[in-house]
Amino acid sequence: RALTRGDGQIGEDITLNVREITNIPQTIPYTETIEVRGEVVMSRASFDELNQRRLQSWEKLFANPRNAASGSLRQLDPTVTRDRDLLFFAYSCPDLEELHKTSISEEATYYSLIQKLGAWGFQTSKQWQKGELFFEKKTGIESIVTMIHEMGKKPVCPFDIDGLVIKINDLHLWPVLGMTSHHPRYAISFKFPAEYARTRIIEIEHSVGRTGTITPVAHVEPVNIMGVTVQHATLHNYDEVAKKDLRIGDQVFIHRAGEVIPEIIAPIIEARTGREEIIIPPTHCPICESPTHKEWEKIALLCSNPACPAREMQALEWFVSKHGVDIDGFWPKQIELFLELGWVTDMASIYDLRDHRDEFLLVEWYKEKSVDNLMTAIEAKRTLPIDRFIGALGIPGVGKRTAKLLAPLFHSTDDILNFQLSIETLEAVKDIGPGTAGTISTYFETHKHLLERLLARVTIVFPEVVEKSSGVLAGKTFCVTGTFDISRDDIHAMVEANGGEVRTAVSGNLNYLIAGENAGSKREKAQTLGVSIIGLEDFKKMIG
Repeated sequence: RALTRGDGQIGEDITLNVREITNIPQTIPYTETIEVRGEVVMSRASFDELNQRRLQSWEKLFANPRNAASGSLRQLDPTVTRDRDLLFFAYSCPDLEELHKTSISEEATYYSLIQKLGAWGFQTSKQWQKGELFFEKKTGIESIVTMIHEMGKKPVCPFDIDGLVIKINDLHLWPVLGMTSHHPRYAISFKFPAEYARTRIIEIEHSVGRTGTITPVAHVEPVNIMGVTVQHATLHNYDEVAKKDLRIGDQVFIHRAGEVIPEIIAPIIEARTGREEIIIPPTHCPICESPTHKEWEKIALLCSNPACPAREMQALEWFVSKHGVDIDGFWPKQIELFLELGWVTDMASIYDLRDHRDEFLLVEWYKEKSVDNLMTAIEAKRTLPIDRFIGALGIPGVGKRTAKLLAPLFHSTDDILNFQLSIETLEAVKDIGPGTAGTISTYFETHKHLLERLLARVTIVFPEVVEKSSGVLAGKTFCVTGTFDISRDDIHAMVEANGGEVRTAVSGNLNYLIAGENAGSKREKAQTLGVSIIGLEDFKKMIG
């Protein structure tokens, strides 16, 4: 079975298409269920050949091999995938990695794992044409630095890449090094320098987002960067504009950050004619003309009007998008139309659109099938998990990940309507700081009417309340800080295995801070709040 990685939890089933990739073995000498991860790519030579065929057939050309490979995997007809000459290379086998982490074998290395995948028939480093290597074992940082410098002098591989992943070879060290909330500590990426292009800033658009943030967006003369025509680029904020001394009319260097987002690097001062215009932050919102302001110690420029039409528009777009409740086929242009017609006034009114079905059919470009499809898509999202509901509200600082962390704090609709969570409780949630905690609390206090309307139209699914362990630490909360002989993840596991709860922040509600060397500010805060501070040995005595 073949799946895309999707959002990290849910992907697409593309098994039939992947069966058409000829360098993937159909069977392997392994009797258990196992997961192999890898990358599907299209070589530059195959990409050029594909575009040549499409040119002769008067078909639209693909912009770059990456988009062509991705599109080829999602074809309804698998034979189209077969004709695209895709390649797969495997770079990970989580099941074997976990097995080898606790093995005493000296062969428990990442390189040995790659060799095993090669022996099973997956294409790996030693089997590519022309001798290019995709997995190289190096000793010492110096040898890696030398390799990186050499790569600037010759093609690294027959398809486009944007950098390297450097991994610790010894699998025994992986659990010792542990993870951050975003990435493993046993691997690091090295990005090649981005491809730059030269263009000119034509004008600046002051764009108002769903949280009221006003962002300068540069409209530039169209320029091709890595196969993509770029006409707009974010300038992030007005402080950044001033720092880079960007002006309307400037010749600028631009690149695609991470090969995706167009970003202006710097102006070409020598090319200035004296007619360039300084970019001035707006004193009033470009949409509703309300005064703009900056919050204390914040960089973002904000519209002061909570009911600004642009904020409402962006909030509605977020609500129906894949980041929100994910209503299939609901596009920004439709929201704009429904706002104009008065059919949509807030998030809750989206679920009342079925009352306008007959009026829909009077709109020129709406046919009965398209109306029914939209109504069906909306109805499909009347039952929502609590985490998706929270994430869809558009609370500043609360995306999908934070919404999942908040979800266990809600057990009923009453918890939503009569929000009682304290700032301290919110701060105790992983990765939520004082600013976001205050924003969350303010949102639920000021949007009660909207929440009432929404909850009258949707059904929220709350996570089952899991009985807490009756272990020796039941009812106790712990935060871990500093360095130890074992990883913090292992200490967290010991806390939870004995019925305790792990917190990532120190607050007055915390029972214990387990402090190692270089404990720093968390130790100082715990002392100030009177939280019990213990060492690892003291903790081990607690659990026997």
